[in-house]
Amino acid sequence: MVELVRMSTATVMQQGQSEAWSRVAGLKPRLRSHVRIQRQLFRGELWYVIQDAVTGRFHRFSPQAYGVIGLMDGRRSMDDIWQRISQQPDASDQDELIALLAQLHQAEVIQAHRRPDIADLQKRARQRRRTQLHNRLKTPLAIRIPLVDPDRFLQATLPLVQPLLGRTALWLWLFIVISALLQVPLHWQALAQNVSDQIFSLENLLLIGLIYPLVKLLHEFAHAYTIKRFGGEVHEMGVMFLVFMPFPYVDATAATAFTDKRQRMLVGAVGIMMELLLASLAMWLWLYAEPGPLRALMFNVMFIAGVSSLLFNGNPLLRYDAYYVLADYLELPNMAQRANRAIGHVLKKYLLQVKGERAEEDRRVLAILCAYGVASFVYRVFLTLSIALFVASTYFFIGVLLAMWSLWSTLVMPALRVLRVMWTNQTLRAYRGRFALAAGLFAGCVLLVLLVIPFPYATTTEGVVWLDDSAKLRAAVSGQVVEVLAQPGETVDAGTVLVRSQAPELDIQIRVLQAQLAEFEAKRQASRFRDRTAARIFSEEIARIQNELQEARRQAAALTLRSPAAGVFLMPDNLDLPGRYRARGEVLAYVVNPARLSVRGLVPQEAIDRVRNDVQDIRLRFASSPGVEQTAHISQLVPAASHALPSLALGVEGGGRIALDPGAYDEPRAYARYYPFELVSDTSLPIERIGERVYVRFVHHAEPLGFRLFRQVRRVFLRRLDV
Repeated sequence: MVELVRMSTATVMQQGQSEAWSRVAGLKPRLRSHVRIQRQLFRGELWYVIQDAVTGRFHRFSPQAYGVIGLMDGRRSMDDIWQRISQQPDASDQDELIALLAQLHQAEVIQAHRRPDIADLQKRARQRRRTQLHNRLKTPLAIRIPLVDPDRFLQATLPLVQPLLGRTALWLWLFIVISALLQVPLHWQALAQNVSDQIFSLENLLLIGLIYPLVKLLHEFAHAYTIKRFGGEVHEMGVMFLVFMPFPYVDATAATAFTDKRQRMLVGAVGIMMELLLASLAMWLWLYAEPGPLRALMFNVMFIAGVSSLLFNGNPLLRYDAYYVLADYLELPNMAQRANRAIGHVLKKYLLQVKGERAEEDRRVLAILCAYGVASFVYRVFLTLSIALFVASTYFFIGVLLAMWSLWSTLVMPALRVLRVMWTNQTLRAYRGRFALAAGLFAGCVLLVLLVIPFPYATTTEGVVWLDDSAKLRAAVSGQVVEVLAQPGETVDAGTVLVRSQAPELDIQIRVLQAQLAEFEAKRQASRFRDRTAARIFSEEIARIQNELQEARRQAAALTLRSPAAGVFLMPDNLDLPGRYRARGEVLAYVVNPARLSVRGLVPQEAIDRVRNDVQDIRLRFASSPGVEQTAHISQLVPAASHALPSLALGVEGGGRIALDPGAYDEPRAYARYYPFELVSDTSLPIERIGERVYVRFVHHAEPLGFRLFRQVRRVFLRRLDV
């Protein structure tokens, strides 16, 4: 991790003697041989960055401080340096020189003509190791273990990789990535189906565990080779345990010394670019591969490199690649630490109203740093607790310990650190009462918001405008449509003839039955007096034929479709319908009564209790006109949960929110269980909205946020941890 220590003698004081000057006046300091110096511009201001090749630390100096450091050549004493700079109009006093010397000594970048204090060096080494261990324990979810020095290997293989780091390779990268991104919406349905089917299976999780370290290895080598491309060195490569899973890493801090900020930004961004390239290549292979192991492998590479990695490496709120890219772009080195100092300054100046408190940054930079600090803190807490909850779902006690440790390191420790500063800092002692009052007011406001003040509360879900089955006109008999007698959109009365069809085979059947009936009537009449037994048989056969003829005539009459009730006649394909054959049971048209239209949808299990017992109002908004709102009331709420899906429009594939069960092949089913409901609008629904998605809002009694948060947390523990 890069550490930039800002050492400045910008505050110019009046020249004067220091009581401690005699102790350092004879020292002849000089920079150590392993120290390198680079000039850099940050927001138009010149700074000097000193790199310690041994510790990997970087230190930032102002030009005024560097003017003093440049005189430390091992021949001049501190008194000589003082005599030389004291003639300058903006010279610093002796106390500032002593402070600068102490900082350089603490940073271990200078040495004097005296023999080194071995005990002091050993003490510092032990202190440095303790600090590193402390920093690792502060982040138990990401522990680094250095293993090898890859610099020689990288230097030897750089000529082989050099063509991949030029402009031609960049244009090729853009072509591959953009072309792959254009394929995503075209194949979104297949991609979405594979997520639930493949990613979360036990076998696939093992495959992900094998693929991700390889993707991460290419990611880290991209960083390393880019550093070598610009003349830097990479002396550390090892393994980082992220949530107990091993991943490779390289130390890319050498990029901090690059003068050109575009080079520093490219070093940070190249890892993300590598993952996007892998995801794009995997996308093309996935498109053309046959179903099997290779296709599954490519889908996992897409998921890992194109989605999950971007959530971490591409998020500047975490101190990964995007953080350093953003810091270099804004020219705000050490942005996270400066954000903390900026927030501290704002609190001291505006909350405690400390006299003489001055900002280190201008107002624009101060606003950027404060916004970043708050957003980063909130996201880190959220992400750490989410990871802890994920681990706890499988390893309960480990996850609970991680959650407790995360809360301790992200909330409790900073609060204790603030209290310690308030009680030990001489300047802030006079403001303890104001601090206690502000802290009490803040805690009171938080409790007031969480436990007292009611906030609007509602359950939101989706439904569709539903047409009752009684409005559907189905073909009672298979036949060919001859004529449509009503116009779509026309209001019709009950019994109005709408559609005529014909069935030649039915006409033939009727004529055959009529001929058979006449034949058996004649036979019965002829045998009536000669053979009564035969006459009785003929009578039974006549009765059978009459029944069949009656049924055939009923079916022939059913070829003429009549309106079962008054309503609006609708036929989506009225122009193409004449001349087409329609099988029995097929829907030919609709007679819709707008007053009988309803909205059907699904309520998730976690919200059903509120929907059952606490509904003050129901609001409907339509997908085609979200600005129009209607009220409604519940006509039916099914008491049992099921996987049934009223309409595909509610599923993810249809643009809805509900995930579908990938194992359901006969009919679409929801992956989780939902409670079906039916709503009736207080005003008539237009018939053109049939089948349209509706956004449903069940309004409940207002309540404080704390009660709602408690239910959410309890529900998570019940669902994920079964406790």
